[in-house]
Amino acid sequence: MKRRLLQFALYLGLPLGLTVALYAATKGNFESHFQNSLADQTAMASIHTVMLDSGFTLRQPIDTTALNIQRDGIRDAPVCFWIRIEYDRKHWKTRGTVLLTLVSGDRSWQGQIRSEQITTYFQPVCIAGSRTQDIEDRPTHLDITVAEPGLKGVAMLALGPGNGQNNAIINGQPSDHTLNYRLTANPGPRRGDIVQLALIFALACALLFTVLGPLVRPPRG
Repeated sequence: MKRRLLQFALYLGLPLGLTVALYAATKGNFESHFQNSLADQTAMASIHTVMLDSGFTLRQPIDTTALNIQRDGIRDAPVCFWIRIEYDRKHWKTRGTVLLTLVSGDRSWQGQIRSEQITTYFQPVCIAGSRTQDIEDRPTHLDITVAEPGLKGVAMLALGPGNGQNNAIINGQPSDHTLNYRLTANPGPRRGDIVQLALIFALACALLFTVLGPLVRPPRG
């Protein structure tokens, strides 16, 4: 009876445990796992930091003249920005909302990220309602502000050196720096991605069954 319970735990509990672990690791959101790069303006040498307080404004020009949007589903996919944004959870107590407003021609879309959601140096923020085809070859910029009034230290941006054409405008004044960003599109998982994930999951289960199976099989003879 005990051995059968072990077999039940292995062959049913193991796949279920892997599924729960995958869900927990991604928090049920695969938003950042199927990004397709459109353009890269990531200056890795961050030489200047700015605090995001209420009333702060940053306007970053976005070059949309040579976007890589040839793959299936990219043209209708939401636009996402990976930006160098940080939040010191140990020492900062402020909780606020960073707004990212994408403006292209006469259209605009808005995304946001809360202070407590900032988990990595380069944080993805997708702009709901936007499509890559709506910004292609159009004058485009990204505005970053704080939603709530009267807050200090909502987050911090790390900027790189500008090249004279992509310099950010900070609090209404031209700066010598540019926002570190990577422009991507998020069409979600394609059929091939789902098949690939299923195969990886099946292989992981098979390997674990092979290693742990002998421990729960009845002895021979």
